[in-house]
Amino acid sequence: MFVAIVHQPNHATSCLAMDTAGDLYWPRFATYRGTALLERWLMLQSINHDDLRIIAALTSLLFGIALLTSASYLIDPLSTVAIVLLDRQSSAFPYPMTVQNLMHLMFVLGLGEVLVRIYCAADARRQIAKNLLPEAEGIVIDPTELHAVHANVKRDGAGRDHHMHRLIHRVILQYRATGSVGESQTVLDSSLELFQHEVGLRYTMLKYLTWLLPTLGFIGTLIGISLALASAGDLPDLEDPDALGSWLAVLTSKLGVAFYTTLVALTLAAVLVFMMNVAASQEERALNETGQYCLDHLINKLQNRDPDEVRVESRPSS
Repeated sequence: MFVAIVHQPNHATSCLAMDTAGDLYWPRFATYRGTALLERWLMLQSINHDDLRIIAALTSLLFGIALLTSASYLIDPLSTVAIVLLDRQSSAFPYPMTVQNLMHLMFVLGLGEVLVRIYCAADARRQIAKNLLPEAEGIVIDPTELHAVHANVKRDGAGRDHHMHRLIHRVILQYRATGSVGESQTVLDSSLELFQHEVGLRYTMLKYLTWLLPTLGFIGTLIGISLALASAGDLPDLEDPDALGSWLAVLTSKLGVAFYTTLVALTLAAVLVFMMNVAASQEERALNETGQYCLDHLINKLQNRDPDEVRVESRPSS
């Protein structure tokens, strides 16, 4: 009878060697080491992934507020950095209620969501290393061994957060009901397609934030331009060079602030889009490896059974 393997290999070294080039990814060594340290420090294994997203969002907003507060005190309000990044000399909104600060908060919120997605991808890969399925070559899993595999998966108790356990559970139930390897593989393929859509839905908030950042930048630019045009109507005495110089300085300053918002917004959006693509690549890779693992070590080790035998086993005992 198949017995679950308890020993686990060196995850960092073996998984790093399995990576292929040509994809956006972070080395698995760093991902696995970082995941292990976070889990020990924050006990993340006991937190549902959906709850983790809420915790990460609240933590990110608090961190962003603390960071902006520190920057407001540490950076000279008259410096170029404060004007460009924080809009300290804003005439449209009272500080700190500026468009730049709002964009920074949305950016930090997006970074928190990206970190959650990277953690979930690393956690999904870690399920593969648990050896929940028999990995020996050239064996066939009989019904008794299949029952042991199913019991081992249930005992692991990872719940609905992990695709691995849900795939194994569905495939085994289908095989027990029909005894057909082809129908079991159909269930595997259909489940992978559903999981792919499920992963895509998890990026809805990130996609909205990457749209929101440049939109806020354009809104800030329009506000700055409208204020500059409003002040442009107050023409000074054209024969007074000092008054004319002051008027031009105020006008160009407001126009400069208007375009700073777009500059900051596009920069933040570019960074967030890059990070989102890195996280999406990690999750898609993890899902593909999960499907391949189930195909190699479960589907390919099953054999078609006689329908009469399946009906006899499925018949409730009297």
